[in-house]
Parts: sequence; C-alpha cells; structure tokens
Amino acid sequence: ALGIGTIKTDIAGAALAESGGNITGASTVTVSAFGRNDSPSEALVVQVGAIAAAAASATSKITSGASVKAFVTGGTWNVAGAAISVTADGRNNAPASTTGVAGAIGIAAVTVMISDSEIDGAVVAQLNANVTASTSVLVDANGVNIADADTISVAIAAGLLGLAVSGASAVIGVNAAVDATVGGNVTIADFFTVEATGDNDATSDADTAAGGLVGVAVGVLQSVISGRVRAATSVNVTKSTTDSSTASVTALGNNNAISRSLAIAVGLGAGSGADANATITSTADVIAEATAGTWNVTGGAVSVKATGTNAATTSALGTSIGGLAISVILAQSEIDGAVKAQFGGSVSSSASFLVEADGGNTADARTPVVGVGAIAIGL
Repeated sequence: ALGIGTIKTDIAGAALAESGGNITGASTVTVSAFGRNDSPSEALVVQVGAIAAAAASATSKITSGASVKAFVTGGTWNVAGAAISVTADGRNNAPASTTGVAGAIGIAAVTVMISDSEIDGAVVAQLNANVTASTSVLVDANGVNIADADTISVAIAAGLLGLAVSGASAVIGVNAAVDATVGGNVTIADFFTVEATGDNDATSDADTAAGGLVGVAVGVLQSVISGRVRAATSVNVTKSTTDSSTASVTALGNNNAISRSLAIAVGLGAGSGADANATITSTADVIAEATAGTWNVTGGAVSVKATGTNAATTSALGTSIGGLAISVILAQSEIDGAVKAQFGGSVSSSASFLVEADGGNTADARTPVVGVGAIAIGL
C-alpha cells in the first residue's frame, strides 16, 4: 500500500494605497492600507498493508508580493488645521500541517511527512511629501506574522522495519519587514508620531513514532525569524506652536521562534533522532532612528525609542526502547537580532530629549533523552 499527498497554497497579491500629488486646504488627510492573508494547507495520508508507505508534504506560502503599503511618493501638503494619517496594517497567517500513518502486517512500514510554512510580505507606511502646514502627523505600520508548521509521522510494522521521518519548517523571511518612515520635511501644530510595531511568531512541531523489529524515528525542524521592525526619519521637524505635545519615533518588536520535537522508537533495535533549531537572525533588528534633520519643537518632547523582545526556544525529546536503544538529539536556540535607537540630527528647541533602546532576549534549548534496553545509548 502506497499513499502520496502534496498540498500547496500560495498568496502573492498586494494591498496598496498610494498618493503622489499636492494637497491644499483639506480638513483631514488619510492614506491607509489594510491586508489580511490566510494561507492554510493540510495533508493526511493513512496506509495499511503487508508493506505500507505514506508520504506527504504541505506548503503554505505568503510571498514577498503580498505586501501591505501606504505610500506617499511626494508632493507638497499645505493643510493647516488638518490631521495627517498614513497607516499600514498587515496580518499574515500560514499554517501547514501533515499527518501520516502507516501500518504493516508484513515486512515494513514507512512514513515521510514534511510541513513548510513561509511568510515574506512587508508592511510599509511611508510619507515622502513635504508637509508645510498641518495639525498633526501620524505615520504608523503594524504587522503580525504567524508561521506554523506541524507534522505527525507514525510507522508501525509487525515485521522487520518501522521507519518514520518528520520535517517541519516555519520561516518569517527577511522581506517580512515592518517599516514606518518619513522622507519629507514636516511642520505641525500638535504631535508628530512615527511608529512601527511588529509581532512575529514562527513555530514548528514534529511528532514521530516508529515500531518494528527495527524501529527508527527521526524529526528535523526549524523556526526562523528574519524580518526587521524599523521607524525612521531623516528630515526637518518644525512645530508651529509652543504646547507640550510630543515628537516621537518609536519601534516595537516582538519575536518568538519555537521548535519542538518528539521522537519515539520501539524495537529489538530502536533508534530515535531529532534536530531542532530556533533562530532569530541578525536581520531581525528593531530600529528607531532619526538619521538627519533639524528638530525645532519648542515646548514639546523629543523621543526616539526602540523596544525589542526576542525568545528562541527549542525542545527535542528522544525515547528509544529495545534490546539496543540509541537516541541522538540536537537542539539549538540562537538570537542575533539587535535593538537600536539613534538620533543623528540636531535639536534647536525642545522641552525634553530622549533616545532609548530596551531589549530583552531569552534563548532556551532542552534535550531530554530516554533510553531503555539491554544496551542504551543517548547522545
């Protein structure tokens, strides 16, 4: 008995709101983009026979083409008395799941299950117009990404071999950035806010079990986050009043990469293996920066602040039960993303000035190993 299944879902469409002209005399100015993408895939294969084999893959993708952008390319905006808002909000969910069961009354049962979840779409709010008069300016980008890969692989044979293999990969790519930027000079009467908020969760789970005269169970999985969160300006900011409102550039990033593996093998000869990796890469920075420009905000507070929380967690459990029982378990958690706040311009007038970076990192890797047998080896 042989069963093979392949499932793939793919989203590549963008949500774009764009403006590039001059505006004079409006009461409010809003450029807003919102996108929600759900790309689930699920495969189930069950086989029973004298010899039974089941193989399946499930792939869920949200590509770099599925970006959400509110983009002001240029122009001059003279809108005294008007609040300006440029916002982008993107939500991406890509769950991938495979389940395979093979039962053999004869020689061998084999299962190979692979789940792949990938998200690579950006969320961008960008204001490049020169604002010569306005009440307030808000440029805000908010992105949420959930990449989830789950695999279950079970192979049981009454005869010689039970072999079960699981692979799970959850990746939030480098293009899945959340950016809020201002590239044109700004004059305001009240507040000036540039804010980027990103929440990334990449989770991979692989459960593998095998039994036979020889039972072998192997799981390989990874969870990777590479997308940055960035709020940035490089322009002059001028406040036309002397009230106590704030001029701020803020980046908030939360990244969680989790990989969990369970491998169980039973047989006269039993072998279980797992390789689990959780990584937050060096491109997954949280950045708040004002790289240039003169800020004249009499009576107002100037704030440039980046806050980042990163957690990379792996758990790989291997259990082998047999006359000869061998378990080989590897787990690695790594965090390379930085949290940065920078002011490279000048302040000619303000009530207060703050540049602050606040980062919290937790990396945890656990490898419990259980071996039961006349000869038991755990690595």
